[in-house]
Amino acid sequence: MSGGDMFVAGSQLLVSKVFDIENLQQALEGLSDDVMVDLALADDE
Repeated sequence: MSGGDMFVAGSQLLVSKVFDIENLQQALEGLSDDVMVDLALADDE
């Protein structure tokens, strides 16, 4: 428990324009009690 990263995972999601991104963001941020979550959102039209 030196404070360093134990592991790092990344993901890219391709979703439809009607996808509820705010709901996804809230769900991922809800994990922050157990794990550190870094979230970056981009709109690549």
